[in-house]
Amino acid sequence: MRMPMQVPAPTIPAPGCAAIGPVKVFCSAEVGDASRDGRLLVEALDDPWRSAAAGATFVVGRIKDSELPLVVEDSLSTRVTASLQNVTDSDLASATGRGEAHDRQGIATFSDVNTMQEGAPKPEFLAQEGAAAWNEEYGKANSRNAVLFAFDPPVTAFGAWFGDLETRSDHKGTTAVLRLFHTKEQSISFSIPIASSTADQDTCRQEVMGCGNKTTRWIGFVANAVCTVSAMLVVVGDDDPRDVRDGKLEHLGFIGPTVAFRTEPSAAEVADQGPCLPLRLVLPLLSSVSSEHPLGGSFSAASPDKWLR
Repeated sequence: MRMPMQVPAPTIPAPGCAAIGPVKVFCSAEVGDASRDGRLLVEALDDPWRSAAAGATFVVGRIKDSELPLVVEDSLSTRVTASLQNVTDSDLASATGRGEAHDRQGIATFSDVNTMQEGAPKPEFLAQEGAAAWNEEYGKANSRNAVLFAFDPPVTAFGAWFGDLETRSDHKGTTAVLRLFHTKEQSISFSIPIASSTADQDTCRQEVMGCGNKTTRWIGFVANAVCTVSAMLVVVGDDDPRDVRDGKLEHLGFIGPTVAFRTEPSAAEVADQGPCLPLRLVLPLLSSVSSEHPLGGSFSAASPDKWLR
């Protein structure tokens, strides 16, 4: 079993997304350091999410071309698939918009290396394993690329590490967004902005680390037993204020898609069986991080076993 890493001070900044009614959304800070210390920091980015899903069994999927679009499957026959979507401005204006599947899809790539797209670091346990990442290099010039995770049956907790998910939250570039769906016809959230954790976003541009460019972050959710999630959509933004295409030429990737399974709801879930209604959310700003060593600190404990499968 993968155990939460022990991170000495300074601790990882608080999650960058707040609760959406009965659903808690987690958007970690970014890490761009691809050294072993940096990869260990990436590995620890999901710890707050795991703590929120305490008591569950965690299953970490592996990306294999022979199994795509399937990215996670557990012994209870829960299946998670990933699809490259073309998301237009009209889709984003609709509460239930999720785009349409591109005719060419993502592949398993970046195996046996320590990084994903644009050098975004992998979590250490997956880098050591030589695990592949999901990545895409297609899309349309009149839409933004996105990954749509579909859960069959719906789940209460899921997340993944995203590499090179560009975003700006200073109104000068394009903000990446997250959407959650209860059913195909009912959204749990409108577009949730995924803020950059770069301290000075004016430094962000194509060749510079920051605002998602060349960095990795964890994005996930924990819901209750009533407000289950049938799909999660992550739409890429753009770090470059000079790009007038508003993120329509950007790509993204992910690794380590993880489902937290429970056979029974927790006591907290029973006490908080809130209705599954769509609510708007303003994303709080994250704590600043350094691009040289984005979260600081180092690890003294050896890595335990990482996954159940």
